[in-house]
Amino acid sequence: MCGPALEMFCFRRICFDEFHEFTSLKQRVAGNECLAFNSIRLIRAPRRWGLTATPRMERPADIIRMAEVLQIFLPPDSASEAQRFLDHFARSNSWDVATVPLEEHVVEVSLTGRERALYMSEAQRHGEHTERCVQLCSHFAADEACVDSKTAVDHARQKQQTEKVENVRRIAETKGQLQALLARAAEEKRSLSISLGHLERSRRILETAAAFFESTLKSLDPTGSSVECSVCLDDASGKDLVLTQCGHLFHEACARASMDLNGLCPECRSPLGGAANLIKVAGLKDKEKAKDELVGTPSYFRGQRA
Repeated sequence: MCGPALEMFCFRRICFDEFHEFTSLKQRVAGNECLAFNSIRLIRAPRRWGLTATPRMERPADIIRMAEVLQIFLPPDSASEAQRFLDHFARSNSWDVATVPLEEHVVEVSLTGRERALYMSEAQRHGEHTERCVQLCSHFAADEACVDSKTAVDHARQKQQTEKVENVRRIAETKGQLQALLARAAEEKRSLSISLGHLERSRRILETAAAFFESTLKSLDPTGSSVECSVCLDDASGKDLVLTQCGHLFHEACARASMDLNGLCPECRSPLGGAANLIKVAGLKDKEKAKDELVGTPSYFRGQRA
């Protein structure tokens, strides 16, 4: 111990400034601050004062800690005794602003050319009602590092140049991010376009397959009626019909005429691909009839044919 302990002395009066700080020491265990609270509490003095503008009085325990520093015992968690302590020992002083005289003094400030330029530059960027503008126009406090107006001007130029370089760097960085984003968007757009093209082709294939199935079913239905050719708009019997690969029925002559004209289907404008791709409905019916006859023939006759 470098010096005598304070508990060895008896003081005439002790005043605790920021009294709320002492009362909060008891709750702090780290750093042995609770021991400091007990040491302060044990200092002997017949008169003890505590000064604070922000006392903690949310709970009775806060009032009890205040009384403990002042060496006054209160029962624990007793709200009535805590209130009695405040009524008897606590005093509150309010500051009467009206008693303070207020005088206005107008002081004219004459700025040099450099000082005026600094003030106008600051007002142009941030407005005239900022704290820095008030400093520049009243008593010229440009910066702690600037001892005169010349240094302040050089510092302002350097600051503006640094901000400009930083702004250019951020613009280039933002442009790079934008270009990368657009490149990714273009790649995603191309990928989606390819997927959309595949889906469109799949849709056309499905539509063609459905139309081919319906047309084939219509042409082979023994109970079905005649089919209308969409080229000449006349009814056609089964022996006059041909079926295209895209699933449409036409007169054979109409289909061949359209093939000679542009090679496209008159119904859906799909390529016909030549006369070999035209399927004669009569041939399909003959095959279907031959199949039916083969199915109805006894097994020994079928064996002889084979």
